[in-house]
Amino acid sequence: MKQHKYWIRSEVSEFMCSQLGIQADLQGYYRDVRLWLPDEQFGIDPVCPSCKSNKRIRVHGYHKKTIARKLMALNASYYLMSRRYICHTCKNDNASEEDQYTFMGYDHESVKLLPRKLSYEFPAFFTRKHAMDMKIVDLMRPLRDANVRLERFHDVVEE
Repeated sequence: MKQHKYWIRSEVSEFMCSQLGIQADLQGYYRDVRLWLPDEQFGIDPVCPSCKSNKRIRVHGYHKKTIARKLMALNASYYLMSRRYICHTCKNDNASEEDQYTFMGYDHESVKLLPRKLSYEFPAFFTRKHAMDMKIVDLMRPLRDANVRLERFHDVVEE
C-alpha cells in the first residue's frame, strides 16, 4: 500500500482477483480504490468525533454494511475505503450506547480534528448520500464565481 500511495488501481484487478481466487471478468466493472488509514499513512490515530481525543483509539474492523464509499471524480468514479475505529474513553462513559463510541476513519468531524496538513490530504467531500472528489469541489469555486449555475455544473460533471 505504501508503495502505491494507498491506491489500488483498476489496472491491477486481474492480479488482485487471482490472489483472491476470483475469476477476473468484465474489466470495465473494476474501479480504483483509495485507502484512508491515518494511523498507517501518517502515524496519527484518528480523532474521536465525540470526545475529541485520540488517546484511546483502536482499530475496530470494517463497517459491515458499507465497506467503501463511492466518489464522483472528474473523469471516473472511484471508491474510498477506511476502517472503523473504537474510542475506549467514550465506550467506558457510554456503556449502553454502542454507536456512540465507534466511527469510520473518514467521518467528517474526525477528519476536521486532524492536524490541518493531514485534513487537507483527505480526498473527498461527503454529504449524507453522495461523495465528491475534492478536485471537483476546488473546480466548483471559480466556476461559481464566474456565474456558472450549480445545475449546469452538475450536468457537465455528470456527462
